[in-house]
Amino acid sequence: IFILILLFIALATTLRLDGYNVQKLLPRLLIAALLLNFSLVLTGMAIDISRLLMAVIIRAMGGDVNLANIGEALLKNSLLMESAVQFQLMFRNDLDGWNVTIINFMNAIMMWVFTSGVIMLIIGMFIRYVALILLLIASPIAFVCFVLPNTRGIANQWLSSFIKYVLYGPIALFILAVTLN
Repeated sequence: IFILILLFIALATTLRLDGYNVQKLLPRLLIAALLLNFSLVLTGMAIDISRLLMAVIIRAMGGDVNLANIGEALLKNSLLMESAVQFQLMFRNDLDGWNVTIINFMNAIMMWVFTSGVIMLIIGMFIRYVALILLLIASPIAFVCFVLPNTRGIANQWLSSFIKYVLYGPIALFILAVTLN
């Protein structure tokens, strides 16, 4: 690939095409050659930093939270069950059949909203996982696309998507942690 790009740079310089001179493109080509070899390492480090931030946020949410018991910890930290019980205890003398039904219905709506939010977070994390795998596969091509001016747009799209999906996990968990605490 690099030989073809060098031939293209030489041809473009010979034809005096704008934006394709040797002084600008040769250093970029050398940098792209280095980045191509280390693309998986560099992108892997960014993903590992993101995973580390997510682990720190999960630990900050509760004492012994891990992937096996995160649902239980989320439910405990949300205080939905305790608030439902406290609400019923507060009005236990004034409760008749309709009031109990309304309170239970409101509690069910709150649980449904909470569960829907957690399900959406899980779906988002799954999409993030798949997208990061695809972006890792495309990372060598994206680093080569930084060299030529006409392909820089493709590289910028890859970079913005990569940054978006790397930061999605820590930001989503941070918002969840702030909401629950």
